[in-house]
Amino acid sequence: MKKSNQIYGSPRIAKKLKEKNHNVSRSYIARIMKRLNIRSKTREKFKVTTDSSHSYQIAPNLLNRDFTATGVSKNG
Repeated sequence: MKKSNQIYGSPRIAKKLKEKNHNVSRSYIARIMKRLNIRSKTREKFKVTTDSSHSYQIAPNLLNRDFTATGVSKNG
């Protein structure tokens, strides 16, 4: 368990055991893990941190670039 940082779930354990020629199914490993109350650590979900509805001043358009499209490009 120490080598895996406790992040291995039943699919990864089953894959590693099959690589070592042990014939066990993912569901069997899941049952054993459940019986022993072993759970893999899940990754933290992506969290949006950008606040688009802020009241801060927006930087001026110093280059005065115009990004409006005049039509559909036929290249490519």
